[in-house]
Amino acid sequence: VYQQKSPVAWRLSLPALPELLLTNGYGGFTPEEGNYVITLPPGRQTPAPWCNPLGNNRFGTLAGESGLLLITAENQMPLTRRPRDTVTPCGSENFFLRDENHRLLWSLTRQPLGCHLAVRVTHAPGETVYESSGYGIYSRMHCFTDLNDPLGLRVIHLRNEDTTERILTFCHSLMPEGSAHGQPYRVARAGNGFLMDAPGLEGIYGSCLIDQDASILSVMSAGTFHGLWGVAPAALSSGEMPAAEEGNVALLCTTVQLKPGESRTLVCAVGYGEKRSALNGMFRQLQNDGATRRLHRVKQYWEHRLSSLQFDLPDQGLCLLLNRWLPYQIRAVRQWLPARLYPYKPESGIRDCLERIPALQHTEPGYVRESLIYCTCSKARKNPSAGNLQAAYPIGDLLLLPWMTALYVQETDDRSILEELLPFPQSSPDRPDAQENTAASESDRETLQAFCLKLLLQMPEGAHGLPETGSSPRFFPGESVWLGMFLCESLRRFAPLCSPAEAEQLLEKRLRLLQLIDRCGWDGSWYLGGWHTDGTPAGSREAQEGSISLLPQVWAVVCGASRDRCQSAMENVWRLLYQKNAGLLRLFTPPF
Repeated sequence: VYQQKSPVAWRLSLPALPELLLTNGYGGFTPEEGNYVITLPPGRQTPAPWCNPLGNNRFGTLAGESGLLLITAENQMPLTRRPRDTVTPCGSENFFLRDENHRLLWSLTRQPLGCHLAVRVTHAPGETVYESSGYGIYSRMHCFTDLNDPLGLRVIHLRNEDTTERILTFCHSLMPEGSAHGQPYRVARAGNGFLMDAPGLEGIYGSCLIDQDASILSVMSAGTFHGLWGVAPAALSSGEMPAAEEGNVALLCTTVQLKPGESRTLVCAVGYGEKRSALNGMFRQLQNDGATRRLHRVKQYWEHRLSSLQFDLPDQGLCLLLNRWLPYQIRAVRQWLPARLYPYKPESGIRDCLERIPALQHTEPGYVRESLIYCTCSKARKNPSAGNLQAAYPIGDLLLLPWMTALYVQETDDRSILEELLPFPQSSPDRPDAQENTAASESDRETLQAFCLKLLLQMPEGAHGLPETGSSPRFFPGESVWLGMFLCESLRRFAPLCSPAEAEQLLEKRLRLLQLIDRCGWDGSWYLGGWHTDGTPAGSREAQEGSISLLPQVWAVVCGASRDRCQSAMENVWRLLYQKNAGLLRLFTPPF
């Protein structure tokens, strides 16, 4: 006969931790490793999703404090559905424990059925660990992405802290994205797991249990799994599992029997392969290697990457960010896993690529060099005529190429990159003999230095002689003072890399731009943002919205504008944009 236990009878506490650094009421950093630990008592939630990207260059998982939120392959292609609630999100891959003897059902993560449990989430480079304690069961789940293969691994440790034997059913549910290329996913049972594909989708997804036989492999519709009401999945809340049918929800279950004090380990894997044979081969190799060895490789990789450059500063929090988390974010998010809780399409491949690489110059100069050449080739291959590039792409993105190239050469002294022949023909695509191939002779190809010079000298100019913004949604349409300042700095940095005649040409253009900026861009107390297409000034004292903008005032100092005017502009920045009580510096005021 079932008897309900009081909450006091179940242990809802987690193992003690050493005192954390820089705590904020929700979590803090561990003093030894610098990992971020979030401790949530029953019912408590972070104010927003605090996420950790777990990925390699082909596969990744976005791990939040509430659970695994999103899985992607080939950097952008989603496997699971994006959460509809971006404040308290619940992902489409979940892990449940079911105790039929005690009529209990809960999840190993905070969402969807763990809000009443004590939960601890540890975000580390390449790994997120979910711990929970409740109903006499302690669970710890290590989530990470394999270092080389497109595999996401979930290693679950269960320990019986009750005084009686427990028989549990572990359930892993996975619901793929609603459609791929307009076609619904097909989910089919295969061996000890599932395979998922869709017409027009290149490759195939799969999930399986490693080193453990599944007692239930069921495919069902989302309606059958979730039911019509309630938070708990209807398929797991009923006395019997629903019969298998067609659908896009894969449910994988296995029975776990634990004596008092006994522990068990389960391993789930989610992967992506170009063919079914490749995916099955990765699962078999994982079974041979073991998940522990794969996790050790991931940890070793990140420790090596993040220890190559160390800052020793008085501010301990700043040291943690510079030494560990900022370089990790650059590699894990900007390079490997640009996944978000909302649909996102990068505006420009050049900008997304080049904005991240300055932070890697000292630790990964080879990657920076490859990125510069790749970005230039990918941009120019679409339209080899430099005269047409400005019409096709945002001006600020194009200026990043010579600016970053100059920065790379000055930091590494690798001038050979300037003579790198780019694998695209110089000819314009509207010429009859133009061909889009990489087999052009050396006489038909140009160097990276020549290409950057072309960009610097052929920027389109507006009525005031300053660069036009083009069609970029990041700037107002018209003529930009800030872009003129950025161009001045790019010209100054690139001039030492050129011949004397070319350097003189670049520096003359820089001097002319500085004179135009001081003559036309000065608004009496600070620098304008620019002019709209109708000639109306932007960032002017007369404007009711955005009368002063931070960007042109800061770049006036950087590019070498008038010292007296720069001083006046920065004084107004501190007077109008700095909020002393909050310690914040606004981008512009008044707001739009």
